[in-house]
Amino acid sequence: MLLFLRRAGEVLSRTRIYEQVWEERYDVVSNTLEVHVMELRRKLEAHGPRLIHTLRNRGYLFGEPPTSAARARA
Repeated sequence: MLLFLRRAGEVLSRTRIYEQVWEERYDVVSNTLEVHVMELRRKLEAHGPRLIHTLRNRGYLFGEPPTSAARARA
């Protein structure tokens, strides 16, 4: 969660998250990251709107939901 908070508004790739959080390369078949993101979302959404957004083929974004214009730029 701390990485998302420190990088709010920035698209974080799966590789970057694994390297920053687990300090290693990830196994492409592992769903460890998805499970952790799902749990974070569940806890956060119990208190408000969705804050962690999946950007297909790019990674995750913490903060306001991306608009189509913002997705094109990022």
